[in-house]
Parts: sequence; structure tokens; C-alpha cells
Amino acid sequence: MVDKNGFMEILHEVTEIASVSESKLSEEEILGYFKDLELSEEQKKLVIHYIQNPASDERKENSDFTKEKKENLMPIPNTNFFRLYKEDLKNISLRTEKEEQLLYERLAGGGQEIVPDLTEQWMERVFTIARKKAKKPEQLQDLIQEGNLAVVLMLHQILDGQILQDYNYEIKNAVENAMELFLIENNEEEDKTKSILAKATLVQEAKNYLAEELQRVPSNEELETFTKLSREELENIERIVKEK
Repeated sequence: MVDKNGFMEILHEVTEIASVSESKLSEEEILGYFKDLELSEEQKKLVIHYIQNPASDERKENSDFTKEKKENLMPIPNTNFFRLYKEDLKNISLRTEKEEQLLYERLAGGGQEIVPDLTEQWMERVFTIARKKAKKPEQLQDLIQEGNLAVVLMLHQILDGQILQDYNYEIKNAVENAMELFLIENNEEEDKTKSILAKATLVQEAKNYLAEELQRVPSNEELETFTKLSREELENIERIVKEK
């Protein structure tokens, strides 16, 4: 007999993977996820049909992925990092609100050994917050790592007596702030790169124009005068373009 809970977990996971995959999953790929379950031939056919033809199945309206889209959650990239992260989430025993509060109290009382347990309790929350904050899929892994680091730092502040109450509230704020800071810095870095590349294009066009006008390679001084860029700026642009 097939483990119903295990089967549904795998089914939801594969449906989600199929929904973000650039190409349609093959029958072999789909069945590979269910290799540890003893499915009948009829069940295999149904599973393949369900995943390859989601629009034709009424259950799609109740799927996790549909709900996540409505909540504007970033789709999960199909990479090893996220496969392993989701596997870790499955192995975590979530505490009740009361049990979690007792853990905080033990931590505040000097119980450093509680840090790993509370860190695990926050992993899924960090995952969800990151999926809400991410502007594009490639940011998701960095946001999760920033969020989990913020959790650990806050737990150590509780341990050191720097936070005395509203533990979940304070940690959630720290996680969101860490992610927002990453997004701001990431955006600034992208803007900086675009600006440098634009200047690099200007410098190259200036070189070509001056070379044609002067019938020789222009000097640095001539480039500085023509582009209105300093020697340092020109050297930085040349260095960065080479690195790219």
C-alpha cells in the first residue's frame, strides 16, 4: 500500500518543480521522484497525466503552487540548494507556540544549546519571507541565507540579554531588515555596473572617434579631455571591463 502522506508530499513537490521548469518533465523524470513508492501501472499513468497536464485537472485550483501564486510568492528554482533546503524543512519537528516560548525562556536564561533548535524553527518562516521579498528567482538563495544569519544573530542577542521580550517580533523585524538591506545593496550594485558599462561604451566610442580624427591611438590626456572623465575613472572603467 502506498503511503498517502508521502505520496501527496512528493506529488505537490513535483507539481511545483514542473510549474517552474523551462521544459516539460519527461515520464522518466516524473516517475524518478516516485521510485521509492510502489505505484501500480495505472497510478503511474495518472501521476504522469496530472503533472504533464495541470490545466486539465480540477485539483490544480487547490494545489500549493496556485495558492502561492495568489500570495505573490516567488517560484522556487529547481536547484540543489532548494531541493536540499526543502528536504531539511521536512525533517524539522515544529514546536507549538507555547513550546517555542519555553525555548526562548531557556535561551534567555543562558541555554546556548537551544540556538540550533530555535534556528530550525525559523527556517520555514525565513523561506516564506524570502519568497515574498525576492524580486527575481536568483535573489532567493541569498535572501534565505541573509535571513537565517539574522535569526542566529538575534538568538545570540537574546542569549546575551540584549532582547528581553517580543522575541518573535524582534527576530521577524531583523530578518526582514536584513533582506531589505540586501535588496538595496544588490540594486545599487546593479545600477553601478550599468553606469560603468555605459561609461565604458562612451570611452570606446571616444577612442574610435579620436583614432579616426587623429589617425593614431589617442593619448590618455586626449581621452580625459574628450570624455570629461578623470584619469582614475578611465583606469577603473578599463579594469572593471577586463574583469567582466
